[in-house]
Amino acid sequence: MTNREPVAANSALPRGATIEVDPLRRNQRPASDRFEPLVEIQHLTVEYGVGAVAVSGFDLTIGRGEIVGIVGESGSGKSTLAYAVMRLLREPAHIREGRILYYQGDSATELLAVERDQLRALRWSELAIVFQSAMNALNPVMTLHAQIDDVLRAHDRTLTRTSRRERGEELFKLVGIPLDRLRAYPHELSGGMRQRALIAIALALKPNLLIMDEPTTALDVVTQRQILDELLRLRAELGFSMMFVTHDLALIMDIADRIVVMYAGRAVEAGGPEDLLRDPRHPYTIGLLNSFPTVSGPKRRLTGIPGFPPNIAELPQGCAFHPRCDRALDVCRQQVPTFTVEEGSNRGVRCWLHGASTTLGAEASVAEEQCEPAKLARNQGSDMDRGRSSGP
Repeated sequence: MTNREPVAANSALPRGATIEVDPLRRNQRPASDRFEPLVEIQHLTVEYGVGAVAVSGFDLTIGRGEIVGIVGESGSGKSTLAYAVMRLLREPAHIREGRILYYQGDSATELLAVERDQLRALRWSELAIVFQSAMNALNPVMTLHAQIDDVLRAHDRTLTRTSRRERGEELFKLVGIPLDRLRAYPHELSGGMRQRALIAIALALKPNLLIMDEPTTALDVVTQRQILDELLRLRAELGFSMMFVTHDLALIMDIADRIVVMYAGRAVEAGGPEDLLRDPRHPYTIGLLNSFPTVSGPKRRLTGIPGFPPNIAELPQGCAFHPRCDRALDVCRQQVPTFTVEEGSNRGVRCWLHGASTTLGAEASVAEEQCEPAKLARNQGSDMDRGRSSGP
């Protein structure tokens, strides 16, 4: 597969450059209170062709050992963001502007400016990805042992054949696959086993960042739970960070340290799982929370989100969500709101209803009070908590 290697249009770094990071500046941009920054995405914009913006001015810092969930409907830009970090975008996709910094000690590598050879050295050893469909990602005519061996041979030429075989066995044990399946072909495994095999291959060289692109979409709920528990165990054992891309807000609530909600290529809300569950602030987040049922408590009507995600080539003026929002103000149809971060926390929201000027205050308050989905979302937390306590 031939991948286009995009270059950030506004990057002042020469190809292959490593830059020194001011420790003071770095401490001013923490991933969270608990994590040291590992990857920093700065004002990333990705287009498909001319004018079709899939990711727009996106900023995100992922900390060492942190799990960051990226949530949104299909077409919100989640996978495009993941592929941009790995530089796996294919034409007509191209990065119009932005930088992606990978921190190594007191220096940082600009991932969008490195040459192909340096990028090859970084992939799998520092950054790895688990793709959405295991059956499509695995080679159907190679055994799992051969595929793990292929990765190790390509990225670490110091390993002998014996050491590669031993590493393969170690990886299979790590993800809970019996060693007698090493000689199996992908079609001989269950969906859960194939997904575990992909995780084993991604962890072959002990990367610091593991990107998960909808890894449990095709799995049943029991297997999903097993995979998630396995990922949490591996994270605790190996200490890697995760960018977990999913459309399932309920699923990511259980494992993420922080969640970023995306819509039409922009971050519209961010915060910890409990923050988003108990106090969702963007109408889109409220809609997502009210799109799935709880496992206990009284029956209630699921409100969901009316309409469809916008065409990225014809985004509406102002806030992209306003055509589907029952709290839209006049300003929502005219201006794109800025992403406002709550001082001293990781809570952030892109909405005129929050942090609005005094001239918008009264109108925003009325819209908030009249929003039925917001009332439902306030009850969502207690319902989900009851479901967890009564679960198996």
